[in-house]
Amino acid sequence: MQRNRIEVDGFITAKPSRRCLASGMPVSNVRPGESYTYRDSRSNPQKHTSWNNLSFYGDLSDVPYL
Repeated sequence: MQRNRIEVDGFITAKPSRRCLASGMPVSNVRPGESYTYRDSRSNPQKHTSWNNLSFYGDLSDVPYL
């Protein structure tokens, strides 16, 4: 079985939600954000936040820290 791994270093904006599909499969949704600072063309510091939507299905939705 192939597995993909991703690490998101940031913060969670709201409590993760958990529900079940019509088939009975559990789904957990979480929305982490990641902030970083960069300098624009005039050397002024700028802040940017990237938002992600993550969904976990089946056994992955049962992870205790979600």
